[in-house]
Amino acid sequence: KAPGQAKALAGHDSRAEFIELFKDIQRLQTQLDQYSELDAEQRERIERFLPKDDLVASRGVYLDFALSLKARQGMRERDIKSVWPEFDRPDFDMPDFEFVLFASASIDRDRVMKMIAKLTGQDPEKARIGLERLVELIRSDAGFLDERGDLVKYVRSIDDHGRCLDEAAVRDGYERFKTEQRTKEIAELARVHGLETESLAALVETSLQSWFFDGERLADLMEPRGLGWRERRERERSLMADLAPLLNRQAQGRKIAGLGAYERWSAQ
Repeated sequence: KAPGQAKALAGHDSRAEFIELFKDIQRLQTQLDQYSELDAEQRERIERFLPKDDLVASRGVYLDFALSLKARQGMRERDIKSVWPEFDRPDFDMPDFEFVLFASASIDRDRVMKMIAKLTGQDPEKARIGLERLVELIRSDAGFLDERGDLVKYVRSIDDHGRCLDEAAVRDGYERFKTEQRTKEIAELARVHGLETESLAALVETSLQSWFFDGERLADLMEPRGLGWRERRERERSLMADLAPLLNRQAQGRKIAGLGAYERWSAQ
């Protein structure tokens, strides 16, 4: 299927089939990339069979599906059933995501920052096209899974007004952007769960600075609400279902001690 058709797939079976089939295609492409003796005609035939733009876009769709499915693995059973009826089927099986197949050594965050800097100051239309292509590269690479959302939003927020930004300015801008995004996300989380934004932000910052999630601070967060132990426990469980993914994204692959137990608890 073309990337646009694949993106429109609905239901576990069709998405799982796409994941398995495209995983084979990516494995084959990885093998082809290792051949250094292909001549121009052979490379042209490969390009006609699977254009690079289609490959990159399809990789993005694959990772979108993978993230969606993995997110639901962390949901409580009753919540999964509400959005995924197939969960009750005896043959329901989560696909095996081979993320290593979708990580490239040719692009990382440093490379992205350099590419953004190079694109700024160009003709507006050329810059727009270049930045969109960069977005597709980010979305198609498993190496960015922990921060792809922030990176994509940041790239699409670039508005240089014809100014040429150097790499340092691009990096500083990205750090400010991430801070703003986290502040907004924490504020929204506090609103949804009826908490004080400052207290929730303090819990997040402490967890990221110490790389330890302190359950006592979670209890302190709920204390001002004067809840009974049963309701407080349910509120804490509901909060952790939203808070744990936020902390993991911010940790960018680094482990926060103690958080795993609360993730498992919130998914029960």
